[in-house]
Amino acid sequence: MFKLKSLFRSMDGWFTPQFPIDFERYPQHPLDQPLPETTQPVSSFSYQVFLSFRGEDTRTNFTDHLYKALSDKKIHTFIDRELVKGEEISSALVKAIEESRISLIVFSENYASSRWCLDELVKILQCKQSNQQIVLPIFYKVNPSDVRKQTSKFGGAFEGHIESKFKDNEEKVLKWRRALTEAANLSGWHFKEGDYEVRFIDDIVEGILSQVQRVRDVATYCNVANHPVGIDSDLQDVKKLLASGKKSGVYKIRKPTGVSYIKLHVEPKADLCPQVQ
Repeated sequence: MFKLKSLFRSMDGWFTPQFPIDFERYPQHPLDQPLPETTQPVSSFSYQVFLSFRGEDTRTNFTDHLYKALSDKKIHTFIDRELVKGEEISSALVKAIEESRISLIVFSENYASSRWCLDELVKILQCKQSNQQIVLPIFYKVNPSDVRKQTSKFGGAFEGHIESKFKDNEEKVLKWRRALTEAANLSGWHFKEGDYEVRFIDDIVEGILSQVQRVRDVATYCNVANHPVGIDSDLQDVKKLLASGKKSGVYKIRKPTGVSYIKLHVEPKADLCPQVQ
């Protein structure tokens, strides 16, 4: 199998589609991260965004406002308003996570006191590995380092409600701790006391819109390769290059509409666009 890295030529030169990323500043735009590689076709995702949050902390305020802002921009977002809570994460919720392209995790003071939230988090990170789901944390009135290390009030909620309840299941507790640490190491947004919530939410929505558009752009160019118009012979040459066994190579094909031309860099890895084989 080969990976095709598409480099699109603009008026200013070559550029590679990228996703937002940066971390320690506000407002933060995670905007320097390379495009995730996924074996799941973009069209198979049911939701553009999955929202993970602690209901008692943010359901009727921040998360509700964020959901409305995303919806107003036509970003198809999953929120578990109507799902019945229980001890185990529901199959409907698992399915929603698996079928989402992006997960937004709203870390708040009591997030880690909920087994449900922690199980959601573990599943989200599994999808990050298996489907290259984009995972972006939002630290709402909590310090990222407290989430990472499970300290301060955030850590107290985890120890008081979760660790004590599952003291006989060290493996599960360790899995949750590792998930919190991994997620807190990702780039995202940090809302502090005194920040303007509307401005903060606008910044998040702007970043998500940028990512959603870039996912669509990549899907478009992958689709051009799968259903070429006027470049059939060029595509056949590319396929011959792939079949030749060469470990790397560069080949140019004529431009799709709106692009000067595409340069495909071939490497012996999983495909960026699985349908081009």
